[in-house]
Order: sequence, then structure tokens, then C-alpha cells
Amino acid sequence: MKKDSGKKDLGKEDLRKNNSEKEDSGKEDSRKNEATCEDRESKVRDKTIYGNVFHRNVCWQRSYQKPKGEELIIALYGSLRNGLYNSRRFDLQNRSEFLGTTKVDGYALYSLGPYPGIYPSENSCVVAEVRRFSGKQQLEIAKSIDYMELFGGYHREYVDLEIGEQKFRGFIYVYDEKPESERIEHGDWARYLKEKELQEKELQEKELQEKELQERELQERELQERELQERELQERELQERELQEKELQERELQERELPK
Repeated sequence: MKKDSGKKDLGKEDLRKNNSEKEDSGKEDSRKNEATCEDRESKVRDKTIYGNVFHRNVCWQRSYQKPKGEELIIALYGSLRNGLYNSRRFDLQNRSEFLGTTKVDGYALYSLGPYPGIYPSENSCVVAEVRRFSGKQQLEIAKSIDYMELFGGYHREYVDLEIGEQKFRGFIYVYDEKPESERIEHGDWARYLKEKELQEKELQEKELQEKELQERELQERELQERELQERELQERELQERELQEKELQERELQERELPK
């Protein structure tokens, strides 16, 4: 009887161990599933933050490296060009050195609405203004520009730049994904804006001329309608006078024919 009791106790202990192992295994699987879900949710959040495309700079918050050096040379082709919005915003005329304007080969220019983007393309070039940033204050401006561009879906690519006989090594900001928007064949954003402004002005003038023409035509139609109404009124008045005169003549005739 004692031997049987010992076997029963061993059986119970094995059962408890099996149950405990199953519970631990279930918990571990649950933790793995939760981690997988969190990772998937994190990817979804990243895609939501950065748009429909998972950009190459998606981890910029965790691995952002600021450009280093005693001076930075940047080729600027969009809203940072002289006279445009971001150039005025960062006061680049007074906070950087303008080295000149050049063409950077191997990139095509695209319109992204209020600003452009470039993407690698053979037999294409983009017009860019080259600026040097040196000294503490200017380097802080350059780093602010870098932060803005990387956050906006661009990344740096180093290029060789030539301005006359001078040669420089600098970088340019390239869009992470090939845009599906309008391609600007001549590669000059400032020229594109002027041409677009001129086209819009011509369109406005054309619309204004068409509006003025429509107004003149409307005025002429209204004048013609008033003249027609006046003629019809005059004709009615003439008919009424004629009718009155005829009635008067008939009455006079009748009076003369009455016996005296």
C-alpha cells in the first residue's frame, strides 16, 4: 500500500510540472505575440508619420548624424535659392557665403507643389546655387537646414561642384523616392516659378479680357433689347393714335349723317 501511495505522489508531481511548463510556454508565446504586434504597430506608426512611403531616413530620430566639419558646402536648388521663401526665412544672404551658380549632372528636377525635389537620372541636370557655411552661427543655420530637409523626406548625397575654374566638394539633398509628379526638363526651379507666374498672369489677363468681352456683349444685348422695346412702344403708341383718329373720324361722319 505504501508503494502505491508513492507512485500516486510521483504522478501528481509530474502532472504539476507538465502543467507549469505549459503555462510558462503559453506566457512566452503570448509575450512573443505582443512583441510582434508592438513591432507591427511601430512600423504602421512610422508609415503614418512619414507618409505612404517608408523613407530611408525613417529612423532619423534615433540615428540622426549632423554634418560635421569646419565648413559645409551645400548645393541649393529649391526654396533655399536666393530670393525664395526659405532663403529669406534663414537669411542666407547674410548668414552664408554665395560661391556661385552651377549645374549638377545626374539628377532630374520635379515639382512637389510649393517646393521641388530631385532624383537620380542620367542625361539630366539641375541648376543649383552653391553656398559655404563656416563659423559657429553659419554652421548652426546649415544644421537647421539639414534637419528640415531630412525630416521632409530628403537625404544627403555628396557631389563634385564646378563654378568656373573653381572646384568644390559638397552635398545636395535628394528626394528619398522617385516623385510621380511633374518633371521640370530644364532643371531650373527659379526659372520654373517665373514661367509659372507668367503663365498664371497671362491666364488671369485672358480671363479678364474674356470677362470684359462678355460684359460688353451683355451690355450690347441689353441695349438692343431696350431699343427693341422702345420701338415696340412707339409702334403701339402710333397704332393707338391712328385708332383714335379713325374712331374720331367715324364719329364725325356719323354726326354729319344724322338728320337735322
